[in-house]
Amino acid sequence: MWKENNYDSKKLYQKQNIQLNYYEIKNNLQPLILIHAQGVDAVSFQSVWGQLSKSYHIYSVDCYGHGESLHNAKQYNVEDISKAIICFIEDVVKEKVFLLGHSSGGLIAAYIASNTKLCNYLILEDPPFFLHRAKSGKIRTIILIYLQFAIALSINRKVRTLFCTISAINTHGTYFLKNHGRK
Repeated sequence: MWKENNYDSKKLYQKQNIQLNYYEIKNNLQPLILIHAQGVDAVSFQSVWGQLSKSYHIYSVDCYGHGESLHNAKQYNVEDISKAIICFIEDVVKEKVFLLGHSSGGLIAAYIASNTKLCNYLILEDPPFFLHRAKSGKIRTIILIYLQFAIALSINRKVRTLFCTISAINTHGTYFLKNHGRK
């Protein structure tokens, strides 16, 4: 469990229909936003917060329906969550960020990178872009098209993209991040 005295703070960002809970580890380094997988929350990254905070200003965000963020089933989708995080970046972070999305958080991170100029670097950790068990080829095609679209937009906006497996972040901590571009 996250302990209040171990990190700077647990905060709530609210604006109109947006309510995002997040954890912040402040410093003067490049901002890194951590977007968790389905079924967990921002604290799922707690084991790497300390290591990552040596190189990055950390924002670990609870997606809608998780932790203490908004619980409105109508907004449990990639677009609404992404738009909320884009507003969060514009209003709270106020500068270009590195985005790390794990699993379904990778879908959200890719959407964010393709819809804002505020993403410098996109790290996708086991994103479910390739569904090998999809009931229909149509779903797989849509996902592949979306992936190509997100990467194309990211490239056009000069966003560097790194795909990795879950073991890369959990085993190596900041190793791959330190060696793939910094502010």
